[in-house]
Amino acid sequence: QVLARLDTTSLEQVVTTRQQAEETARLSLRTAEIDLVKVSDDARINVTTAEIELEKATDDYRKITYPYTYSTWTLDIPESTALIKEARREVGEALEIIEAMEQSLESFSVGTEDYHEMWESLRAALDDLTNAYDVLARGTGSDLFASEILPIRDYWTLKAAEQTMEKARLSLERTEYTARTNVDKAEVALEKARVSLEKAEDELDIARDELDKTVIVAPFAGFITAVNVDGGDEVKKGTVAVQLADPDKFEAEVLVGEMDILQVKPGGEAWVQVDAMPGISFPAKVTNISPTATIQSGVVNYQVKVEVQSFETAMQEMQAARQQAMPDISSGELPERVKQAVEEGRITQEQAEAMMSQRQSGEGSLLPPGQMPQGGPLASGGQIAQTTPADFRLREGLTVIVSIVVEERYDVLLIPNQAITHEGGQTMVQVMKDGVIEPRPVEVGISDWQFTEVTGGLSEGDTVVITGTSGTTVTTPSESGQQGGQGMFIPGMGRPPR
Repeated sequence: QVLARLDTTSLEQVVTTRQQAEETARLSLRTAEIDLVKVSDDARINVTTAEIELEKATDDYRKITYPYTYSTWTLDIPESTALIKEARREVGEALEIIEAMEQSLESFSVGTEDYHEMWESLRAALDDLTNAYDVLARGTGSDLFASEILPIRDYWTLKAAEQTMEKARLSLERTEYTARTNVDKAEVALEKARVSLEKAEDELDIARDELDKTVIVAPFAGFITAVNVDGGDEVKKGTVAVQLADPDKFEAEVLVGEMDILQVKPGGEAWVQVDAMPGISFPAKVTNISPTATIQSGVVNYQVKVEVQSFETAMQEMQAARQQAMPDISSGELPERVKQAVEEGRITQEQAEAMMSQRQSGEGSLLPPGQMPQGGPLASGGQIAQTTPADFRLREGLTVIVSIVVEERYDVLLIPNQAITHEGGQTMVQVMKDGVIEPRPVEVGISDWQFTEVTGGLSEGDTVVITGTSGTTVTTPSESGQQGGQGMFIPGMGRPPR
């Protein structure tokens, strides 16, 4: 349920502004994506064009530098000789005409223009003669890549083709470098746009989250214990406006002495007994152990917090434990535990039958005196359902006694603590054998306020003598498996402050 609402005017403006920023960042990202595609396409086209130019220049170079052999050339000596003779004749004729003209020039009968034309004719005839001698010496090269004749005339033709090819290669490298650079820049711009969009989205989410926090909703079912603000009040961050209590979750804080604190572990099992409801113990877990000590009158203690299970959960576990521990008695037969108690002389047959009658009538417990149902001290008797009010609830401030379980044993041999003495560093008990009492050393394990585990020196059925102020008592060690789990507890850990 809604507990309070805050004024949202400024936060709504922030959300609107960041929505606009987020949309702008989204458009920038789309633009960067388009630019990257365009730059990539242009780069591919430019590189392809440069590759074509290089291939063309390489082909032209290969045509010129083709490894010509003797069979590549056509050598026609008669034709070359004829060309030489014809060129010589043209040269001779040109010389004769020029000599005649020179004579005519002296008499001014021939113009200078005709004279120059004849000199040009002479030069052309001399060129033809030079070419005729060259053909005679080299022959005529045949171009194998085309149908026309391609003679290699001089070194500079080859050099020009080589330079053209090198320029095309450098142009390709420069085009590739430019293409890579442009694509990298476009990718960086795209990544920046993507980061900007993510940042804008995060800021928008934060603004929306802040706006959502203006509606304060109860985080769990419970009841309000305090309201510290009124409508219209100006509140600051961290102000406690409403206090809410969970009626199904309780915790108790107790003080544990320095000699026992090392045995307490987080998550450890505990039991909480309510003073107001004698006989009821609630299962609990250790949730926190204070790292600092609480010193009162020179006594060092440590605060330990345990979380209590709900009453309903405790009732369900108790009922399950009772059903497991006590079989159906509608047949009139005694349960195995009661039978064994009768056989051992702890109760009489009449007491057992009376217990059965009480159980059938819905009163009392079928467990012999001093025994607890297996699973822990949930209740001291079998009549919790009859003695507990239907509307019973745990309440804040109730006085409780917390017992923290530090170790457990099952199916072990037990003797009363009063039967144990210590002599010369040994643990001793008094055992009656054949009517004679004799001391016997034993080995013991864990113990609680009532029983001690015996790990050696005694067997089930041995008779142990307890000597006290009230006289001598004879008892028989028994297996704890017949009584349920026997645990070692730290009793009387303290009571939480009221």
